[in-house]
Amino acid sequence: MSAPGSIQISRETLSRILTQSFKNKSTTIDDQALTSVQKYVETYVQEIILRSLENKDLGVNPAELTERDIERILGLLLLDMP
Repeated sequence: MSAPGSIQISRETLSRILTQSFKNKSTTIDDQALTSVQKYVETYVQEIILRSLENKDLGVNPAELTERDIERILGLLLLDMP
C-alpha cells in the first residue's frame, strides 16, 4: 500500500505499455525489472506534478494542471532526471 497522495501505476498497465514495443512477441520482462521501472515512472510522474504545481500561474484555475503547466517544467525536468 502506498502513502496518501502518492502516485501508483498498475503493474499490468506498465507491462502492457512496455511490451507493446517489443519486436519479438515472446520477449518478456521479469518482475524485478518491472518493479524497478514502475518505481522510476511513479517517481517521475510525481516530480512532474509537484514541479508543475510549484510553477503554475495561480491566476488561471489554480485547482487544475494543464498541458501548458507541464510544458513549462519539462525541459529542466528532463535534464535533472537520469
